[in-house]
Amino acid sequence: MESSDSGAEVDLQSCDVVEQELLNLVEKEARQDVQEKGENKTPDPTVETEVCIAAVQEELSALLPKRSSVSGSDQGRGSSLSIRESPVLGKSPTTHCEILDGTNFRLKLGGLISTPGSGRVSRKDSGCSTPLSMSVRSEQLEYPCLNFVQSVTPAGVREMDPNIDEHMTIKCHYNPIMDEYISLSEPAYQEDTSDEMNTMFELYKTEQAFNSSRVPTLNIGTFLKEFQNLGIRREDPRIKKFIQNLQIVLKERGEEISLDSLDIDKRTFLRCVEEDYEFISRVLKNQLIIPEFNEFCEVIRSIYMECKDIDSGSVASYIPQLATYSPQYWGVSVCTVDGQRFSIGETDIEFSLQSASKPFTYAICLNELGSEIVHKYVGQEPSGRMFNELSLDFNNKPHNPLLNSGAIMSAAILLKLVKPEMAISEKFDLVWNYFREIAGHEHIGFNNSIFLSERETADRNFALAYYMKENKCFPTGFNLQDSLDFYFQTCSMEVNCDSLSVLGATLANGGTCPTTEKSVLRPEVVRDVLSLMHSCGMYNY
Repeated sequence: MESSDSGAEVDLQSCDVVEQELLNLVEKEARQDVQEKGENKTPDPTVETEVCIAAVQEELSALLPKRSSVSGSDQGRGSSLSIRESPVLGKSPTTHCEILDGTNFRLKLGGLISTPGSGRVSRKDSGCSTPLSMSVRSEQLEYPCLNFVQSVTPAGVREMDPNIDEHMTIKCHYNPIMDEYISLSEPAYQEDTSDEMNTMFELYKTEQAFNSSRVPTLNIGTFLKEFQNLGIRREDPRIKKFIQNLQIVLKERGEEISLDSLDIDKRTFLRCVEEDYEFISRVLKNQLIIPEFNEFCEVIRSIYMECKDIDSGSVASYIPQLATYSPQYWGVSVCTVDGQRFSIGETDIEFSLQSASKPFTYAICLNELGSEIVHKYVGQEPSGRMFNELSLDFNNKPHNPLLNSGAIMSAAILLKLVKPEMAISEKFDLVWNYFREIAGHEHIGFNNSIFLSERETADRNFALAYYMKENKCFPTGFNLQDSLDFYFQTCSMEVNCDSLSVLGATLANGGTCPTTEKSVLRPEVVRDVLSLMHSCGMYNY
């Protein structure tokens, strides 16, 4: 319904007309409820009409408490408004007011009577109320309307949203125990973050004794040092906009200084921090998964130093190219589910994933096709045998996707069943981009010399593939050579310690990359992958 301008005035008689029409509809619906008693039908949100209930403060405060037409336990609680589609309401005049002091609005939607934002509701003609913790039916009703509901600010003031044109949605869930609908409406009030940003500046500003201009400033090097102490790197995508804004400030000043030497005043700080404020505030409040991160890093450092001098063993040589790596390389990288980072040693040395790629290719298959299709071709139980043994389970399938035979099957599934219209080159890009997303866009490369070396020495893998082909394990129409090449290519993807730690952290975080906060894999996919890694990931151990 169209509403008049906020400055328009409505006389008392016009308000009487609006209220009388609403009360008539309440009585009409009550009669309909009696006729439909026992049917217990869910109200249809499509028949709800958006209605603005507003009037000048003095008129509405004087009218509604005196003219409430409610029954039983609803008396004395304010007006119950049943809003239904009506040609009459479409012509009713209304005005807006900013504050409805002393007026308690409630909404009756179908069988629901509730105080918006209270978290409790009462069934029609019943004095009881039900908390949100009760078991509720899954379907949800949404009723869009203008935001005229009052909310309570932290100062205890009941007020309206000053933006009168902003809409809210009333969400209702059905509670079968009480045969009622629960309002899940959120309060209109949202906390102002400007005070917190000002406090943040005050905590980290430079002491006045060292500031000749006497204008309070904040040193960026000192500020970012706090992030580093808590495990957040400057390259973290979650503070990317903050760093970019600081670079713009440096460029505007034309100063040839490093970011660590940059001093900014409060106004500049507030402008730079605003876009990434939510995450920055969480970091500085130490609300990350490991609050004592420095102490945690000391433990990792001591383990690293204890193991550094161990020189027994040898590098892998089952592929000739792998034997060229130095046995002296030793590095450790950590990435938590909150994206806290720590690295020590040679963590930037690139190396091929080899069998560490198997959980991820399996995860991509699950994410694209689902468990039911994937496990038509590969099992999910430990084999109890060597990782490259010629054997199948009692269903004539590879035992699990983490054996060589199972990983070859994953490659065949990716080529033949996942987006079959794609060329092989496009399919490689698809898998490579998956790895990049899981790794938070950190280093993922490809080593062609290792791929060629692996293909030249792949007699056992060829034997596994032909054995599975003989037992009709593969999807119809697969190409054996293409599937093996694709398997070798996924094993030849390169990472370093840092990017591999993010790959693992994404699995630990339920499929959401900690550094980009992007959901890459569905949670049920990660559940299945981690289960198999736990039961089958150590091969025959």
